[in-house]
Amino acid sequence: MTLPAPFPSTADPEFGPTPHGPRPGRACLAIVAACTALLATPALAATYAVGIGTACTHTTIQAAINAAVANPSGPHLIRLTTGTWSIPNGLVLHEPQADITIEGGYASCGAATPTAGQGSTIDATGGNDGGVLDLRRAAPAGPASPTVRLSRLTLTGGTAEAGIGANPEGGGLRIRGHLAVQLTNGSRVTGNRSAWGGGVFIEGPASISLRDDSEVSANIATIDGGGIHCVGFGLVGMAGGRLVGNQAGRDGGGIHADACVVFLDGLAGAVNRLVDNVAGTVFAGAGQGRGGAIHLVGQGALPTWNLLSIGTGMESTTLFIGNEARGVAGASGTAGFGGGAIYVEGAGTERVVVQIDNAVFANNLATSSGAGISVARAVDLRVSGRAARCSGAFGFGLCSAFSGHNRAAISIDDLGVADPALTPHALVERTRFTANQSASQGVIHAWRNAPGSRVTIRHSVFDQNQTAHVLALRSTAALVYSTVVDNGFGGPDLIRVTPNAGQAFALDLTGSILWQPGTTVVGNAGAGSVAITHRDCLLAHSTLGLPSPAAIQTAAPALEADWTPSTASPAIDVCHVLGGAPAFDAYGQSRPVDQPWRPNLLGAYDLGAIERPLGPGPVDAIFQNGFE
Repeated sequence: MTLPAPFPSTADPEFGPTPHGPRPGRACLAIVAACTALLATPALAATYAVGIGTACTHTTIQAAINAAVANPSGPHLIRLTTGTWSIPNGLVLHEPQADITIEGGYASCGAATPTAGQGSTIDATGGNDGGVLDLRRAAPAGPASPTVRLSRLTLTGGTAEAGIGANPEGGGLRIRGHLAVQLTNGSRVTGNRSAWGGGVFIEGPASISLRDDSEVSANIATIDGGGIHCVGFGLVGMAGGRLVGNQAGRDGGGIHADACVVFLDGLAGAVNRLVDNVAGTVFAGAGQGRGGAIHLVGQGALPTWNLLSIGTGMESTTLFIGNEARGVAGASGTAGFGGGAIYVEGAGTERVVVQIDNAVFANNLATSSGAGISVARAVDLRVSGRAARCSGAFGFGLCSAFSGHNRAAISIDDLGVADPALTPHALVERTRFTANQSASQGVIHAWRNAPGSRVTIRHSVFDQNQTAHVLALRSTAALVYSTVVDNGFGGPDLIRVTPNAGQAFALDLTGSILWQPGTTVVGNAGAGSVAITHRDCLLAHSTLGLPSPAAIQTAAPALEADWTPSTASPAIDVCHVLGGAPAFDAYGQSRPVDQPWRPNLLGAYDLGAIERPLGPGPVDAIFQNGFE
């Protein structure tokens, strides 16, 4: 498993040479390898059975753990009989010398395999001395870090430590040091509570991976990280896992990552689900609350760890549904705000790389901005989809999609930083934006982008949105080979630009279809200027304020239901350049396709996000009755 080239790529024609120094490249492969290792299923050496009966080796889970830790010749398996194990002050697994699997669901100590559909519960209700399971390993003598695998287990009732001198971290799991932890076979960390990491607390270089429909759910952090809180260069991975219904009093309802890598990929066909997580519950919408599903803060000193990767390593899909960020602008203790699903903030001059492929964002909410994604400061955001109709099963047609948001689907903010090296960049491609609603914001909204920032959208579709604008921009931008149709914008401008006084930036519309009668295509509400270009390749409902108006197609686009130009469309075989877009369309079809029945205008490229496949032209009316 490998990561794609870092973003922005030096080969990207829209961005050119990377202006901000090296990006995480090969260094990231070590992180990816660590995630990949979490997916392996170990062979077994020693087996311990916990329960009551002649075949049992131990009557308590802690005694079996102690025996496995003391045995260096693993890997080991600890079997638990079905039912609930009440352990008020939790369990400790410290300094393991080999891999250990703890698996529930055995009907008896003598059973060779767990019973299908059965598991075991470890319940720490009533204790005040720690979480449900505390895992720790100091720096190893060699490079290896043991793996602790939790299978068919439910960890619940933990409240972390209480009292004077307590560390209120990790209500369900606390993982520290050189350990890799897997949740597998439907394991659950649920119904726990803590100050940081209601469900799980990770201190690097430890890592955790959720796979096989395992989940972290219904946990509460009174401060940060309702589901998972990660610090100190740890790693959070998902490969077909779920974060559901977690709450944070402040940031990161699902995951709070402070200088940690978040890697949501998985096995081919796996689906990760981050659903109904909430940030900002303590302040009830009046204070800090960023990142309903994920809140990630970069670390300036170690660029290797400035990474959020979703769907880029495997043929998997990630769903962000119904998450909420309740923070508001100007709240005490917060520099930024928003991010109903994701909030990412850069730190220092080492940029945070956010790569999101094949993700669906639906019905996420934000009190202030960025109901889908909000990025701030030194962040390189790339949102894309595989070049195929991979998410058709979810009803969106394209591989990545944003739908049903109450604020901007994507919000971009420099938080007032003027240094171009510290400002955000965004590239969005092969993504559908549909049925988003905001009376005051654009579908993609750039709040304060200093000179040097850039927003590029290509091969994407905007339809059925009820927002103020499709784009609200404050810096150089491009909307190339994209389709904007059938929206209901509340503002007078399809695209609103607001350059600062003395500022001049460029807006590239090459290859797009912009059809929203009743609006101005580009409206300037700022004191600066904007230079618009379209290379004589544009279809728009109006030419007002646009350069080369005679070269703009002004007839209705005549698109089919999937946005493909129909045989009657004036968008077919119009353009001679790609304008920086990849040489394939939103569906992965090669461009250009030269239709032999349509004379080219300037070239063979079709306008919009979709290139019409090679096929017969319109049937002459004389042959349509079937008699001639």
